[in-house]
Amino acid sequence: MNKDLLRSVIVAHGDNMGKLAEAMGMQQSALSNRINGLVEFRQSEINFIRHRYNLTPEQMQDIFFCGSGVFIRHYRRQRRVLT
Repeated sequence: MNKDLLRSVIVAHGDNMGKLAEAMGMQQSALSNRINGLVEFRQSEINFIRHRYNLTPEQMQDIFFCGSGVFIRHYRRQRRVLT
């Protein structure tokens, strides 16, 4: 998890941790725990962030998977199935 990159995306879109947490229906401390790696993000939460900030698969990989390639391969495979 690249928390600095996620925080920069949040700020670039005029949000802050409190606004994002509220939009996600959680306490700011719960979001902080996820960003700091104390609790894992749920897939639905990752999708929410992806849609809110219109993130590309590459940005998602850089933020949540630190370049592992796992997310982008999964995402492309799902897109082929859905289209």
